[in-house]
Amino acid sequence: MSPLDEDQMRAVTGQGLIVSDKISGSALSNPNAYSTPFEFYRIGLDGELQLNLNVSKLQLGCGGINDHLSGHAGCDIDIDYLSLMGRNGTDIGDPGSPFTLDRPYIEFAVKNDNSTTLREIAGIKIGAQSADGAISAGRRYYTNNAVNQENTAFATTCNPSAVTGSGVVGCHSGINSVSGFLGSELSLTMDIEARLLSIFTIRATGCTGRTSIGHDDCGNNLSDALFVDIAGTRMQTLGLQAAELKTNNLEFLGEVVVFLTPLPVPLKQ
Repeated sequence: MSPLDEDQMRAVTGQGLIVSDKISGSALSNPNAYSTPFEFYRIGLDGELQLNLNVSKLQLGCGGINDHLSGHAGCDIDIDYLSLMGRNGTDIGDPGSPFTLDRPYIEFAVKNDNSTTLREIAGIKIGAQSADGAISAGRRYYTNNAVNQENTAFATTCNPSAVTGSGVVGCHSGINSVSGFLGSELSLTMDIEARLLSIFTIRATGCTGRTSIGHDDCGNNLSDALFVDIAGTRMQTLGLQAAELKTNNLEFLGEVVVFLTPLPVPLKQ
């Protein structure tokens, strides 16, 4: 290596790999009461980052005030077996395919930035200008006739026959708790059975969203998708208030019932 004089340096052009900037919350395009108290510091890579990542346990934001707000000790984000990989259209890509981040960054929200004694980091955001890939969580396997018997964060045992409560949580592997605002796509296929007048039984297959079962009436097109916005802190369950089900394979089962109507019979005097 040799030093460059001023004229030689002026003739050189280049681009920095690491970039940083500062944005005031009051200078945003739509400032509000939630943004103006903060200064936002961002540091990132001015390039493309490719990842193929498998994490057996991801926990973020554990403890703190949210323990009291949620009523139990835990983490804002708690996910088992998180994977980042590439995609093949709308399907998961090959095991070694990359999850691509364009200009990834870390952003810090700083409160009381002008005070050396009161300055604090109020939040951290990890993001990118754009992201392209597939994210999966959880795995499915059987141990002692129980499905995914490994999560003991909120339950010490797994009860395969349970439908609610700690027995279900103990059998779960995947998203244990999540916080934030999530735009989610849901799909559902279920068997329906109804009993009418204790005589007739109606059985059918119901579905909503994009499914790939093959014996229901829901398709795989974008027009068939069901999108739901979810927001909250340390969410562990998802409740769907209402959804329109498409039904097929309708069956009527029951006994043959004959209703007799009495006829008037004339009486002899």
